[in-house]
Amino acid sequence: MQNHQLIKVKLQVDGSLCIALAPLLIDAMLGSRRNNTYVLLSSIVGMPASGYSRMLAIRLSWINPGERGEIGIDRLSEYLWPGRAPTRLEKTKIRAALAVLGQHGWLVKPKEKPSHDVYEITRPMDAGLLAARKRRVAPETPIPSVR
Repeated sequence: MQNHQLIKVKLQVDGSLCIALAPLLIDAMLGSRRNNTYVLLSSIVGMPASGYSRMLAIRLSWINPGERGEIGIDRLSEYLWPGRAPTRLEKTKIRAALAVLGQHGWLVKPKEKPSHDVYEITRPMDAGLLAARKRRVAPETPIPSVR
């Protein structure tokens, strides 16, 4: 898939329609790995389409909005270049992609030595999800009516 898109639609020469779906989206739809995947579009929209940051944001969907997880640079490279060890240049590209995530609301902190290639990553919380969580915590707060 080009530009790390979730869905790619192309009209073939013979008139048939070809639809390609990202592997995580397929897993979510078929329930083969887990019941769902959540990609907060506002957290990836401003990222460069040709860079690795958008792909990492999608692959890090196992980190729920507002929560954090730890992951090593070797695992991140496995997401981008499966089946082989990363080169020094590829590790540099991953660090640059993590910096872009940090510019878009993600909190990316490298762990202290000896595991300096392990990062603690916090996914940004969407304002709508934050409001919904507050409503669940405080049920006495009136829910605004939709007219």
